[in-house]
Amino acid sequence: MSRRWVVLALLLLLGLSGTGAPQTLPAASAGAAAGKLTIVQGPEPLSMDPTMDINKTSYNIQLGLYDPLIFATPDGRLRPWIATSWTNVNPTTWRIKIRKGVTFHNGEPLNAESVAFSIEQYNRSRGEGNKYFQFIKGTKAVDAETLEITTDGPIPATPTMLGFLFVLPKNYYTQVGPERFGVEPVGSGPVKMQGWQRGVRLVVVRNEKYWRGVLPIEEITYRPAPEASTRVAMLLTGEADIIANIPPEQIPRIEAGRMRVIRQPSLRKLFVEFNMKQRPLDDVRVRRALNHAIDKEELINLVLGGNAIREIGPVPDGWLGANPKNQLTAYDYNPARARQLLAEAGVGGGFQMDLWHSIGRYLKDKEIAEAIAAQLGNVGVRVNLQGMDIGSLVQRIHTQNLSGAHLFSWAPLIFDTDNLWRAHFYSKGLNQYAVSAKTDELLLAGAAALDRRERQRIYSELERHVVNDMVPWIFLYRQSLIYGVSNKVGWLPRADEVINVRNLIVK
Repeated sequence: MSRRWVVLALLLLLGLSGTGAPQTLPAASAGAAAGKLTIVQGPEPLSMDPTMDINKTSYNIQLGLYDPLIFATPDGRLRPWIATSWTNVNPTTWRIKIRKGVTFHNGEPLNAESVAFSIEQYNRSRGEGNKYFQFIKGTKAVDAETLEITTDGPIPATPTMLGFLFVLPKNYYTQVGPERFGVEPVGSGPVKMQGWQRGVRLVVVRNEKYWRGVLPIEEITYRPAPEASTRVAMLLTGEADIIANIPPEQIPRIEAGRMRVIRQPSLRKLFVEFNMKQRPLDDVRVRRALNHAIDKEELINLVLGGNAIREIGPVPDGWLGANPKNQLTAYDYNPARARQLLAEAGVGGGFQMDLWHSIGRYLKDKEIAEAIAAQLGNVGVRVNLQGMDIGSLVQRIHTQNLSGAHLFSWAPLIFDTDNLWRAHFYSKGLNQYAVSAKTDELLLAGAAALDRRERQRIYSELERHVVNDMVPWIFLYRQSLIYGVSNKVGWLPRADEVINVRNLIVK
């Protein structure tokens, strides 16, 4: 990358992570043709309504269409955005000041009433976003620039959690309804929807009236391509400028084509999640056995080419509540121990189990599922592989009763441990396969604790309980992100997989 593009990329990043008010974006050069990009992430979004579809590949597009209430940076810092300030006026009430002069793409003003409506719409939605703001029990637009929200008990992480809230236009959303809004969205972000041809392309163009300044890019096309070979071919032929999830064996082909390969350690943890309500997976001895049956190092080294790091617990290192590794059971590869535990559970002769998995969403997800099936077969578990696109898989997972087990993942949309616990270990959360009275008790106590050391203690106890006692997952690894990038693009990937249009530049 030339020095000019490095400087511009750093300026864009500083515009999002600096202190104080957000900086304006660098404008497109006068008289120069603005750039166009094509991004191929893999799967196609289900909806552009952020209350309905929160998959990261969808979120990456939505982040350009909408503005978040508060901007949360990858290091966990919070920056004023649509909200210029937020004050905890009493343990359960927050007063939020809303930026003046912002309008949606259709000219509708963005104000405190818009934000109140957005919170309420997330909470009444039938989609994936429904679980994220249920802790907010009341909203009140005091005036056009002032919003008060009431939470269900003291929740000090409230501002961080509001970093996931996209602000929606009340009048337009109410007029068209969720289904039409999902394909004809209106936001206040730096790009606006031009059109969506299902299965082919989704196109956004820059918002010439964006309140932070016009993007130095004219148009972005998002194209679906679940097969990795297709994505690589698109990059090499110039049909794509950024592609995600490159298989390690394809890297030399891309580099030979004079394209850049960028590796980025990610925060995404992959695991196999059990339906603990079904026999024999309701027996913790069986769940421990299946953990011992999987050779995680073989998956990492032989299938992923070393592009992952083994993990033994759900909480990212350095996050609140993460335990020292010696306090968590590692479940090392031990097929003899696995067979012994299966025999003790009364299924020594083996059993049959569905394993659901995505195709094209995660790095070599289909191949990982096949390898897991083979390893489980070595201890007598007959696996029925059920592969599909990530959208269909997520819909099945959210029935809360998907048979057998599923290969799934977690990566933060909200940079607080509370997000992890509520998403996967809460009886009112997004995924309810790994819940109990104790997980509810501990996660709610941790969320309400005002003292950071007390939150650390509670969340640490919760992680130990989940890993050592419940064993709801086969804990696998944290994958690396491998992108292929055209030389005309200036862009720095993030560990949370966010591709923010505000950080993209093009020659």
